[in-house]
Amino acid sequence: MLLLSLLTPSESCAKIATRAKARRVALGLTQAELARRTGIALPTLRVFEQSGQVSLERLLRIANVLGVLASFDDAFPAPISLTMDDLDTMKKNTRRKYGRSTEQQRKSSI
Repeated sequence: MLLLSLLTPSESCAKIATRAKARRVALGLTQAELARRTGIALPTLRVFEQSGQVSLERLLRIANVLGVLASFDDAFPAPISLTMDDLDTMKKNTRRKYGRSTEQQRKSSI
């Protein structure tokens, strides 16, 4: 099932930042305290809360301290396999398509 969002990625970032700030305030944390607990520089945290711009790793650190890290587990659900054939197909599709094969690597190292 394909889900569509009416928000742009930039709007989603801003919305996440607004919610994170609201959660921080609700938990009684200052920006300085959240920055300390996450190991993120205070100016970086401020930029995040104002613009939503932050690296994924830092966002997950913030989410962890704010107690919402588990919410990110559902962001990219694994596809549901209905049969063993589906699993076999997925396994075949994950093999390397480019670069040297294992056999070619062995020959070149001799």
